[in-house]
Amino acid sequence: MSSRIFFLFLVAISFSACAGEDFFEATVDIETPPHKPALAVTANFAAGDTTLRIYLTHSLDILSQTDAEPIPDADVEIFKDGTSLGKALYFSDKLYKLPLVQALPAEMATYELKISAPGYDPVQASQVMPPPVPIISATFEIDGAIDDDGERVDELTIEFEDPAGVENYYSVFAYVVFDDQYTEEFSLGSLDPITEEGMDNYLLKDVTFDGKRYEWRLKAYRFFELTDDVKMYVVLRSITADQYFFSRSVQLSYDTDDNPFAEPVIIHNNIEGGYGIFSLESRDVKEVEF
Repeated sequence: MSSRIFFLFLVAISFSACAGEDFFEATVDIETPPHKPALAVTANFAAGDTTLRIYLTHSLDILSQTDAEPIPDADVEIFKDGTSLGKALYFSDKLYKLPLVQALPAEMATYELKISAPGYDPVQASQVMPPPVPIISATFEIDGAIDDDGERVDELTIEFEDPAGVENYYSVFAYVVFDDQYTEEFSLGSLDPITEEGMDNYLLKDVTFDGKRYEWRLKAYRFFELTDDVKMYVVLRSITADQYFFSRSVQLSYDTDDNPFAEPVIIHNNIEGGYGIFSLESRDVKEVEF
């Protein structure tokens, strides 16, 4: 038995000597298909906006070592129910702006974004403004919740009635105002089992409470004192499905980054002919007593 093991050991050494370093490794040249750059767009309009902002650049090859460049000579036009609101002008650093005569209304309407630029295929996207959902009540309890580490944190609860018969998507943020001029946002966390984490926010869809009242419970982290001169506000954002799925997919991509066992995440895209996201939202704001 020992002689057989010794023979196999000699064979292994022989193979290793013949093959050198290349026995266990090899370099394979793979030709990647040519990449045709396409326009890449990021635009989120909220009811109440007086200036519409569109960020525009272009896609890159997967092996590219350069940053995407701004495109200052694009034609960027926004439509509401088929009527042009005007053309956005290049401002700086990939940003286009369109000032409005009146603030963007919260009424239901279809908005279209159409963009063309020399050397690129034109792109477009459309969204329907979701109606705002009123906050029925909002309460804040200092040290009212326990976080994942067993530490006491503040609790924020928002109650609202979900419109029945349609798919609704929500996000939320809260902030305080000091001396009627300086604002600071809370860092929020979820106490709700159906809340999902999105890109820099928390997300909720009404699959389990369609047409019903719902209480959304959140952890609130603050790094400031709540004194008598402080006012607190909570904002319930009614967002489009595309904004929900885009934000969720970006967060999932971040969560699986550098994980060799995770499945690839496809970032949600609603730009026809290009890449990116065009979305709308309306908001309801309520002052919170504490």
